[in-house]
Amino acid sequence: MNPPMNPQAADASAGQRVIDDIAARGWHCAHVPRRGSAAAYAYTVGLYQAFRCPELVIFGQEPQMAERAMLRAVRALQDGRPFDLSLPTDALIDGLQCRFVELRIGRNDRRMDACRWYYGGVDFPACEIVWSRSSQTVGQMGTSLRPKKAAAQMGGSAPRTWLGALKRRPA
Repeated sequence: MNPPMNPQAADASAGQRVIDDIAARGWHCAHVPRRGSAAAYAYTVGLYQAFRCPELVIFGQEPQMAERAMLRAVRALQDGRPFDLSLPTDALIDGLQCRFVELRIGRNDRRMDACRWYYGGVDFPACEIVWSRSSQTVGQMGTSLRPKKAAAQMGGSAPRTWLGALKRRPA
């Protein structure tokens, strides 16, 4: 049995919801509300286990929009048409260009708590879905987490497929 996700969480059933969603559809979408100057964000739990692909996180979108973008990515995986991680796409969020940027979660990092809880640590791959208005060029797309690293990855160093992202991780 997994320990409680967050002892300070007001909702003690959060862990069970994660488990139930993963059992029902293979993944869960966790939403983290805006806190002070930190943007709201959402992320997946279970994609790595179900599809052997990175977990996804998106910052600065309304919960429904974030979950819809992740659902579109999951449907592409289920249909055998995973997104090319090295190319921008407008298929995730209507009217916005999106790009996948590798995200490293450290042991003391509090982001993606439900993933850390579910996998028993930080040994799972993750990608941020970085988005911009269609009028911005891909090179102008930043990330809420690591602007310099994201800019370097925008130049084409991102892995080309979900499998490529996993092959880059140590076994």
